[in-house]
Amino acid sequence: MNFYFEDGDDSMVYRCPSHLTRGLSSRYLAVHTDKCYMFVKDEKHWNDANHYCQNHGGQLITITRKDIQHFVEGVLAKIWHNNGLWIGAHDRDREMDWYWVTGEKLWSGSLNYVLN
Repeated sequence: MNFYFEDGDDSMVYRCPSHLTRGLSSRYLAVHTDKCYMFVKDEKHWNDANHYCQNHGGQLITITRKDIQHFVEGVLAKIWHNNGLWIGAHDRDREMDWYWVTGEKLWSGSLNYVLN
């Protein structure tokens, strides 16, 4: 798997934008392929989390490929001890009609969707 953590020997977080503060206990940076991901451990409502990401030049994560799902699972297994987390999917416009924050249609129907 090709990802690097802020505290890893193979650290590639220098590729992350410089405005993303390193070394904070409430934030965790990781790199996967050509993207930098910031995991924020503060609990927020979905809208607040979405605005937080936008204010830092990003967006809530969109999990559109199996390698991204594996990356997220690997990071969460290492650092996550909170109750839950937010991803960039919503059904704000119509119940059970899911879209990513990018505007891309995710699916309609039940939440039993998992990349296999």
